[in-house]
Amino acid sequence: MGMKRSGRARGALLLVLAVPAAWWLWRTREPLRRLAAALVLFLVPALLVTAVNWRVEGSPVFVAWQGGVNFYAGNHAGASGRSVEIPEFADHVSWREFVPATVRVAEDAVGRPLSSREVSNWWLHRGLDFWREDPASALALTGRKLYYAVNAFEVPNNRDLYFERPGILRALVWHVPGFAFPWGLVFPLAVLGCVAGVRSARTRAAAVSLGLWVLCYLAAVTPFFVAARFRMGAVPALILLAALGLAHLRHAGRAGWAAALVALVLVNSSFADVRAQNESLEWSRLAEAQRQMGNPAEAAAALERSLERHSGNQVAALMLAQTYVELGRVDDALAWYDRLLEVRGTDPDVRFSRGVALLQGG
Repeated sequence: MGMKRSGRARGALLLVLAVPAAWWLWRTREPLRRLAAALVLFLVPALLVTAVNWRVEGSPVFVAWQGGVNFYAGNHAGASGRSVEIPEFADHVSWREFVPATVRVAEDAVGRPLSSREVSNWWLHRGLDFWREDPASALALTGRKLYYAVNAFEVPNNRDLYFERPGILRALVWHVPGFAFPWGLVFPLAVLGCVAGVRSARTRAAAVSLGLWVLCYLAAVTPFFVAARFRMGAVPALILLAALGLAHLRHAGRAGWAAALVALVLVNSSFADVRAQNESLEWSRLAEAQRQMGNPAEAAAALERSLERHSGNQVAALMLAQTYVELGRVDDALAWYDRLLEVRGTDPDVRFSRGVALLQGG
């Protein structure tokens, strides 16, 4: 209950407080007062949401309870730093299992029921254990995440933008060897705007403020895992800095152009598997969307393509069996259920769905 309430409260509080807090920050002139105003701007909404969580659940959950498991997802020996990769959840068929599994694993380890805060802390300490036990690997992983945070490639999380870009998005979001648009152009221009803006007394305050916002935002994302949608909060500031860069093209100086050139090469490079894509996973996600829209035939075709690319995709296999049942292809569905039972013999979802198929088939 606390999880749902906190999400609604967070959005409402940010809407109510953003305008007056921004006005107060703009009115302050002394550096210390401006710093205090900034702290209020950032902390008060989060603390108020925490108070709502405390009232609902009786535990001071800071903003949202999943911070601990998200930290562990990006800080363990098998993490890539790109997405949710938790060894304990490797055999889960659907995301519906994620929340109860997060709680169940923590409670089984502790041996008693846990509050949301205690669940989050349990996962957080597991991530911190990784740092204590293998700091060299943890630092190397953080370096990879920093690279992902600024790289021009849009690392997928829920959906791959390059796989599912309809219509005009094909012209607005694309990548080729050595370049990716739009980040690959916007970020170097933003670097140019930051360096050139600092050199001008008229734009120095704006350039410093926007540059610090980008740095702080990316620094806040990096400890977890980095994907395109999680770094989106830095994009408005980057666009403003890029506009500043365009305005200073003739007056950027050698330092500005040198920094922009380094940024251009760095963000458009392709190291550390930054451009790795999983077509099997994307076909299964597309199929899920087709099923939700009531298009089982199109969903089945997409799932078949998913399994052609990776026959061990259990999510796709279960969805394909269920979709075959919807299409009346019960024998095909049972064949896939039998394959799943070989690796997930005790899974109640697989057994229940197979039972439904048997009933439908008489």
